[in-house]
Parts: sequence; structure tokens; C-alpha cells
Amino acid sequence: MKRQYLSYLTICASVFLGVLQLPAFADTMTNPEMNMPTSRPSVESSVSISTATLPQGEYLVDQRGMSLYMLDATRQCDAECERVWPPLVAMSDNISAAGRVSASSVGSIPRADGTKQVTYNGMPLYLFAQDRAPGDIMGQGIEDVWGVWNLIRPDGMRLMVGSLR
Repeated sequence: MKRQYLSYLTICASVFLGVLQLPAFADTMTNPEMNMPTSRPSVESSVSISTATLPQGEYLVDQRGMSLYMLDATRQCDAECERVWPPLVAMSDNISAAGRVSASSVGSIPRADGTKQVTYNGMPLYLFAQDRAPGDIMGQGIEDVWGVWNLIRPDGMRLMVGSLR
């Protein structure tokens, strides 16, 4: 009898604790981006843009080999957007091009904090917080509230690979 009572208490406690977690679970179901890793822009003293290769072609990467993305915008990438899509940021205009990257296409735009966001053919460049290692392209083809994100070819056009999710 005592064992049944303890089993009953264990089940009740488990159900009670599960009910307490439901609001948090429900929030992740209605806002799936809550589970997305976020990142702050890392400001580099110098930035280099080069290329990496997929079977579909070359695409731009930063000095660490991390994939760079452009936004086909339905709205501007704001502070909330930058938590998931950190901009490629430099302290100065010390931005170099390597390989098939056109040095004349590399530039920057000023940011409110005094840093410079790196651009290619005038388009701001972004990283993706879920890309963890060089060669990761998890952001390719993602469509979110800010628009569609794509890898960039050395000619400045989108690399059409499709969504990898």
C-alpha cells in the first residue's frame, strides 16, 4: 500500500512539474526563433573577404572562412534581426579582398556605434548565428520577417542553392 501511495505521489509530482513547464513550451511553439542561437556582431580591426566553393559555385566568406549572406529585404535588418544575422563589422575601412573577390566591390557603410558594416557591391554583408564552423551554410535560402537570405557569388549575385533546412 505504501509503495502504491509513493507511486501515486511521484506521478502527481511529475504531472504538476510538467504543467509548470507548459507556458515555456507553448512560447517556443508560437515563436520558434526563441530557440535560435543569437550572436552579437564581432568587430574586427581588419576584415578580409575571400571565397569558398560548393558544387553550385563559389561564395563569399570572411577571414575565418564563415559564410557571408545578403538580404533580399522586405524590411531593414534591425537590432532584433542582428541577433540572428550579425552584420560583418570592421573598426575601420581596412577591408581586403582575396582570390576572385573584386577589391573594387568591397566597401563599408557607417553604423550608429561608429563601426563600419562591410558591403559587397553596396549590399551589407551578414553572418548567420547558427553557422558554427567554416563551410557551414545553414542560413542559405532562409525566408524570415526581414526577407530572404542568400550566399553571395564573387560577381555580387545570389548563389542559388536552395534552402538547406
